[in-house]
Amino acid sequence: MDEFPEVIRVVKEADEGSAFNFGGAWHSDFSFQAEPPSFTILSAVDVPTWGGDTCFASMTAAWNALHAPMQDRLRQLNAVHSARDAYSPKMQALHTGMSGMHIVCDESANEFVVHPLVPRHAETRKEVLYFNRAYVRDIENMPDDEAQSLMAFLHLHTTDVKFMYRHRWLRGDVVIWDNRSTQHVALNDYAGFRRELRRTTIAGESPKR
Repeated sequence: MDEFPEVIRVVKEADEGSAFNFGGAWHSDFSFQAEPPSFTILSAVDVPTWGGDTCFASMTAAWNALHAPMQDRLRQLNAVHSARDAYSPKMQALHTGMSGMHIVCDESANEFVVHPLVPRHAETRKEVLYFNRAYVRDIENMPDDEAQSLMAFLHLHTTDVKFMYRHRWLRGDVVIWDNRSTQHVALNDYAGFRRELRRTTIAGESPKR
């Protein structure tokens, strides 16, 4: 928003049909940054009659549900995060169908950062899985086939419905969540309806063991 540059409008117009859905893959906001945001605040301005829910997964619960041998293995690993498959120049066409948003892709999205796969939450000091399939592109120092297999497992495990909360938006809702211990996805199931939310984030810190 011009008057509040730290606030962005997340908009999908009614006539965009099945166009690309912003936030439509499981992710943790800006995990590809060296210091990802700690919290996100999202408020609902215009919501569809049905659909457009946001699902949240608890990465603390997902971590606690793993067997001890798997936890021991994951504690030693680092994940490579990058926005290349979302915001690099080759992905610009993906965003062109979104008439209500202006997203400019650039080469900086090809950069990557490395974070522990199991950091400790900066405030609670509890271990948490820090993983999302949208931005985790590799596991550091692991053969590609093994890394792809592990990432597929982690995606299926962490997005299991038993770890999930599904929020049905009502106009005026304000939802705040902790990016350090959750991931989320916006559902794209409201063709023919308009959806507008406004989002801002709170500065965070680099994940550490």
